[in-house]
Amino acid sequence: MGAKHPLTKQNCLANKDLRIDLFRGLALLVITTNHLPGNPVRQFTPVAWGLWDMAEVFLFLSGYVCGLSSLKPQRQPLELFRKFWWRSVELYVAYIFTGLLLIQIVRTFQLATQLDYIGEKLLSGTAFEVMQGLFLMDSRVSHLCILLLYVLLLLFLPVLLLVSKQRPFRVFLLSTTLYALSQFAEWKLPEPWRTAIYYNPFAWQLMFAGGAGLALVSRETREQWLGRRGVVMSAFLGLIVVWCLFGLEVKLPYELTNKPGIGVLRVLHFGCCVIIVRRLLPKNFPGRVRRWCEPILVCGRQSLVTYCSGALIAVFMTSFMYSVPDTKLNWLFVNLLTWTICIFTAWSVECLKRKFHFSSVRHD
Repeated sequence: MGAKHPLTKQNCLANKDLRIDLFRGLALLVITTNHLPGNPVRQFTPVAWGLWDMAEVFLFLSGYVCGLSSLKPQRQPLELFRKFWWRSVELYVAYIFTGLLLIQIVRTFQLATQLDYIGEKLLSGTAFEVMQGLFLMDSRVSHLCILLLYVLLLLFLPVLLLVSKQRPFRVFLLSTTLYALSQFAEWKLPEPWRTAIYYNPFAWQLMFAGGAGLALVSRETREQWLGRRGVVMSAFLGLIVVWCLFGLEVKLPYELTNKPGIGVLRVLHFGCCVIIVRRLLPKNFPGRVRRWCEPILVCGRQSLVTYCSGALIAVFMTSFMYSVPDTKLNWLFVNLLTWTICIFTAWSVECLKRKFHFSSVRHD
C-alpha cells in the first residue's frame, strides 16, 4: 500500500476545485449588481447580452456541489433526503426573514422604484398578511426568486438521484425529459406559485440536475466527453454563432430565449460557456492569484449569506441613490460599496463559524 498523504490545509486546497467558489461568488455579486434599478453597470454584465444571466451559473454550480456531496461512500439515500430537505428548510426560513426585512426597508423609505419588484399585496398588507404571503408564496419578491427556486430544486434532487440510482446517464435523461415537457407540453406551476417564483422549476431543474449529474461522472469520463479538441472547438463555434445572432439583432422566437422557461438557445449558450471555461481555466490557482481572488471565493463559500445580504443591500442602496446626484461616478461608488459590504458580511460569517467551530465548508 502507498503512503498516505497527511491531511493538511495545503493538500485540501490542492484537491479543491476553486472554480466552483470563484464563479458562484462572482455570480452572486453580479446578481446583486443587477438588482440595483437604473444601474448603468448592468450594461457590462451578462444580463445586458440578453442570452443568460448569472442565475444559470449559480444554480449549475450549486447542483454540482450537491452532486459531489451525494458521492460520499457513507451517505445512504435516507441521509441524502434528510440533508437536502433540511437544507431546503434553512433556505425557506432565510427567504421569509429576508423578505420581511426587505419589505420593511421598501415601506420605510417609500422606494417607488421597487414597486414593480414586489407584489402589491406584500407592500400594502398588515404584518400578518405579509408573513402569510411569504409563507404561502402567493406573491413575488423578485430579489428572492432564485432562493425560492433553489428550495424547490433541493427538494427535487434527492428524488431524482434515488430514481436514477445516481447513474449520470439516467440523471441527464430524466432531467432532459422534464425540460422537454416544460418546453413542449408547457409544464408549469399553478398560480400563484408561478408568479411568486417567476422561474419555471420544470425547466430550470436542467441547470441544477445537469450540474449534479456532471459531478457524478468520473474524472476520466468528463475529460473524455468535454476535453476533446473537437468538443471544445464546437463550443467555440456555437458561442460565435449565438453571439452573431444576438449582435445582428436577428428576431428569434421568444421560446428560444425566454428567461422564465430558460429557452433552448440559452441552454446551448450556457453549455458552450461551461465547456470553454473548463478547458481554459485550471481548477487550482497559484498562491498569489488565490489571495487576490479570496474576496470572491469567500462569497462562494458563504453563498446564502451573500445572496440574502446582497438583496437587502441592493434595496437599501436604491434609497441612498435618491439622496445623491444620479451620476456615473456615484453609481460606480454604489456598486463598489455594495460588493464590499457583501464580501465583508461573508467574511465575518466565515470567521464566526471558525471561531465557534462550525463547518466553514461551502453550503450545498
